[in-house]
Amino acid sequence: MADGYRRLAAAIVLQAVKDYEEAVDKLKEDKWDFSAKHRKQEIEQFFRGDWFRVLCDMDGEQALLKLKARTYGRKKDSDTVDTAMVLQARVPKTRICAARKTVRW
Repeated sequence: MADGYRRLAAAIVLQAVKDYEEAVDKLKEDKWDFSAKHRKQEIEQFFRGDWFRVLCDMDGEQALLKLKARTYGRKKDSDTVDTAMVLQARVPKTRICAARKTVRW
């Protein structure tokens, strides 16, 4: 049971990383994109917040600094998979059941 919670926590953090990278890429194209700016701020609050501390045994501020350095130091889509691969090592592949629209581990 605890393993399922760990996979879920890793999947939540992975999605936050992907969303952050996407928001930064959009802001690189258009610095006035309000939606991307707002999304980026929401994700930064997530990393600094209590929910991140519940999900991970990591310092959210340090994780955010590393993510910022990595995201701003790369070209668009050049190494998005790298972060995903690191986090997916903890999350086994999921199978989506189309009939019931549920995710099975």
